Amino acid sequence: MVHGTAMSYAVQQMKNESSLRSVAPYMIQLWNRSITIASICRVVAGRTRVSVDEAFLTGLFHGIGDLYIMARAATQAVALGSQKSWLELLIGWQAPIGKAVLESWGFAEQMCDAVGEQGDIERRWKHEAGLSDVLIASLALAKALKAPEPRTIATEGNNVFLTVHVKAEDCAAILAEAERQISRVHEALAE
Repeated sequence: MVHGTAMSYAVQQMKNESSLRSVAPYMIQLWNRSITIASICRVVAGRTRVSVDEAFLTGLFHGIGDLYIMARAATQAVALGSQKSWLELLIGWQAPIGKAVLESWGFAEQMCDAVGEQGDIERRWKHEAGLSDVLIASLALAKALKAPEPRTIATEGNNVFLTVHVKAEDCAAILAEAERQISRVHEALAE
């Protein structure tokens, strides 16, 4: 929770920075999405041997590449013409940029790799679930969380769900617990 509180404070400070005001709404969306992913990661990790705390932190940082891109777009927009063109140029680079940022900050290799591999939905892992698997599954589950109930998630043939031992019938319970986690995180950060 300490990391989450620190991240919340950092995001608030960035929103208040005059040079970043143009991307503040996107930063708020990213922060809320990060809380959602982190909460789902915690629940999914609880079904594996992956540390729930490390999974939560990885979920919080999964979008750090987006944050970096937004901050650069806001401060470099004059030189490049517009923020939109800068963002369009970098679409698809958020995961490797995020990995590089976390590596430069000295985070664990496993966490850096998970952030870098988050788009690898066809990942085939023949061993026990790792942090990358938890993050990838959590991203898929987060998409389902936005859908109206009853939510259906196609887990059949999705390698990452096999690796984290999540079946279609497990998803509703995972998402319900994640929603409770999300509420608790928002409550804790509001204090």
